[in-house]
Amino acid sequence: MNVEVSEIGPCRRQVVIDVDKDVIEERVRADVREFKKSRPIPGFRPGKTPDSVIRRRFGKQIRAGVLRDLIPEVWESALRDNELIPLSQPEMEPIDDDTEGALKISGTVDIRPQVELGDFDKLVATRRVRPVTDEDVERRLDIMRQQRAVETTVERPAQNGDVVVATLQKVDEGGIVIIGEEEDERRWELAGLGSMSPELDEGVVGMEIGENRVVAYHYRDDFYDKSRAGQDDRSRVTLKEVIERDVPELDEELVKDIGDYETVSDLQEAVRADMEANLRAASSSEVYTQIREQIGGLYDFDVPDSLVERMIHGMFHEHERAQANDDERDHGDDEHDHNSEEHEAALEAFTTENRDEAVRRVRAMLALDMIGDQANLQIEEEHVRQRIAMMAAQYQTSPDQMAQYLVNSGRMGSVQAEMRDQLVLQFLEEKASIEEVEISEDEEE
Repeated sequence: MNVEVSEIGPCRRQVVIDVDKDVIEERVRADVREFKKSRPIPGFRPGKTPDSVIRRRFGKQIRAGVLRDLIPEVWESALRDNELIPLSQPEMEPIDDDTEGALKISGTVDIRPQVELGDFDKLVATRRVRPVTDEDVERRLDIMRQQRAVETTVERPAQNGDVVVATLQKVDEGGIVIIGEEEDERRWELAGLGSMSPELDEGVVGMEIGENRVVAYHYRDDFYDKSRAGQDDRSRVTLKEVIERDVPELDEELVKDIGDYETVSDLQEAVRADMEANLRAASSSEVYTQIREQIGGLYDFDVPDSLVERMIHGMFHEHERAQANDDERDHGDDEHDHNSEEHEAALEAFTTENRDEAVRRVRAMLALDMIGDQANLQIEEEHVRQRIAMMAAQYQTSPDQMAQYLVNSGRMGSVQAEMRDQLVLQFLEEKASIEEVEISEDEEE
């Protein structure tokens, strides 16, 4: 097999492969022998059909099967022998096959840039840290208590701490119903974590089941629905149910119900450790983002256009999805149809505006991969098994079934690449100069 590699761009190579006819003929002869066993020919005993008869009747079919299997093999071998790491599927040119003799294969492929990277020990980042306070731990423990409360429907007036179920019908300043602005079966805890508005809670306290009254209120500034947060509203509230909550005390009986703990102190220590681990993970994630952004601008090497185009399409998809979510919040469930011309025009405008950012992201992605190779960072099989087990637990299936799904769907490579990426970022985090800045709880939020 003869291979010629030509550079047709900084990250693009043309590969021409000449496969000797003897290599093809050897495989053809092997397949002819198999055909003799499996394809009985009238007039000949099984397995005794002359090769010439098999070739005359099945020659084209046999050669086509040989080439179908051989072409990917020789292509991969040529790339491997010439140390070319492909980043895209090859663009194959017409194959020169004289049906009897040698074979010529020609294709172009994008490859990873051939550069040596250094200076990644000059990275700088800021790590925001916040100590876990006793108040943090108490809040978490209180949530655990609240989650285990026993609820009982009662016939008395509503009071703070109760869960209420009510209909909220929006009205104007004159008390006139606003059509289409009704929330039925709205459930929340008065003066609790799910409260929408202190004024609304105060207006409901003291109401009897079946009673209705008009309440003017102000949505909390941190209300989850950003379109209503901080806004004023007015609703006719009809109380439908009052539910009393019996919240258990934090004692050894509750502690044992929560998990494998013996004392309240054991649970408090576990909660603190878990919160500290979550804060460390969040701060590391911020550091990784800073490192990734710096890596993208630290080096200047050419990147394949195919990867840039793929990155732009991914960014555009995220942009469209975010825009759709905004439209849904603004217009409810209205559907917005976009024809292909509008879509293409939007993509073209987005590409013009964001191409430089896409190039930077691709450069960062490739640089991280190359740094991982230079540092010889490898993902341990045990860590892959642990990640699969975590994913299996999340989707309530077995690790074996999750692994099989990842392989069958072609996602196993993505999982391993994500883990490798994380490993490289951890390596760079150790090399970087990191300034720790203590922040308050308000700054964290």
